[in-house]
Amino acid sequence: MSIGFRPTPSQKAAIDAENCAVLVSAGAGSGKTKVLTERLMRYLRETDAGISDFLVITYTKAAAAELRSRIKHEIQETLEKEELSDILREKLRKESAKTANAKIGTIHSFCADILRENCQEADLPAGFRVADEERIETIKKTVADRVLEEYYLNIDSDDGFRTLADSIGRGTDDSALAETLLDLYSKMQSHARPIKWLEQQNKLFSDTIKVKDPGETLWGKEQLKAVSRKALFWAGQFDSLIRLMQKDEAIAAAYTDNFSETAESLRELARVSETAEHRWERTSEAVHIDFSRLGRIKGGYDEELKKHLQARRSKCKEELEALEGFFAGGSEEICRQISETVPALNALIRLAEDFDSAFTAEKRRQGLIDYSDMEHIAAAILTNEDGTPTETARSISERFLEIMVDEYQDVSDVQETIFNAVSKNNGRNLFAVGDVKQSIYRFRLANPGIFIKKYKEYSADPD
Repeated sequence: MSIGFRPTPSQKAAIDAENCAVLVSAGAGSGKTKVLTERLMRYLRETDAGISDFLVITYTKAAAAELRSRIKHEIQETLEKEELSDILREKLRKESAKTANAKIGTIHSFCADILRENCQEADLPAGFRVADEERIETIKKTVADRVLEEYYLNIDSDDGFRTLADSIGRGTDDSALAETLLDLYSKMQSHARPIKWLEQQNKLFSDTIKVKDPGETLWGKEQLKAVSRKALFWAGQFDSLIRLMQKDEAIAAAYTDNFSETAESLRELARVSETAEHRWERTSEAVHIDFSRLGRIKGGYDEELKKHLQARRSKCKEELEALEGFFAGGSEEICRQISETVPALNALIRLAEDFDSAFTAEKRRQGLIDYSDMEHIAAAILTNEDGTPTETARSISERFLEIMVDEYQDVSDVQETIFNAVSKNNGRNLFAVGDVKQSIYRFRLANPGIFIKKYKEYSADPD
């Protein structure tokens, strides 16, 4: 253990864990990165492993440089202040020298290495260049304008695009449509195979035309989930308010029955929106909760408590009234509106596919790739269409005893695909540290849900 470092029991468990995946979840300033460093140092001190046996991923070049420096410092401190055998001392001296070339860097530096090793498979020139973000944005906007212009030239024969342009465009100004296109393109990049994902969305949208109940559409299912969550939240709030009002007999006598009835109505709304047949129609009825007049308080009472109870009740009523708008018009009318929207959505997906093709072609014409390309090309090299690792991925996985990922809460779906591909036994040699509350890279398509899902899985894993 490093000089002066006294790990907590949970930190020590993470440092010492063997033959399993490890996820360290802790808040800011709790020493997550220190645990990662100490785990690596334990391998160097207590096993035959060397620093070249590890792939260590951080999310900025500055963080990678700091981590590399910290590891080198830990090795040097161990050499200077600890009693070591001659064999271990010689080993650590060599490992200190190797830190300069250790695989400690960003996900993009790792992807760049994969691309350089597999240029032919990636269909890239050996001297490919990574463009800076400013240049890529300029190319992106130029290509978007060109693709949109081509669509507008054929608008008379493209009913779907005409509907899309009428829905999103602002007269002769197509900036809103261009913004929508680029926003969709950006969201595509979080997936390992963006075009395949687009095709899946296209099918899902097309299938909604056949649906007779809005609750069976993707949009409808999300709305019903939102209603259920809202109803359960407020049911719990009303239960708490009922307990609170028991402190004042006069208020409790006037309000308890009313608040209890509302809580039960909220629970019924949650049940209907989750499990009932014809959920949309049933939910549209149940969401109209009757907030009947409150009873008159007799005698002396706590005025502040009364105001608090009424304010929370009014807030609940306000939020439920906002939900009612989703169900206005009935199932038949909503399904008709959805059917009319589908051609425009299909056109947006076609537009995104054509833009992706044109944008890629322009980058290749200029001999460029961007950071998103690096991840997607690497993912294509490392995984088959069904997501299983390729022979290249298996070969790379044999290089590393363990894959360590710092700031894991900022991983995206495509990055997670890469990590799984180059790990062993579906991620069993992955050591990750992070704090979901610190996720700040949503603009880089980070998906904190990956961290949360893995946290729940690992917490439930008896091994």
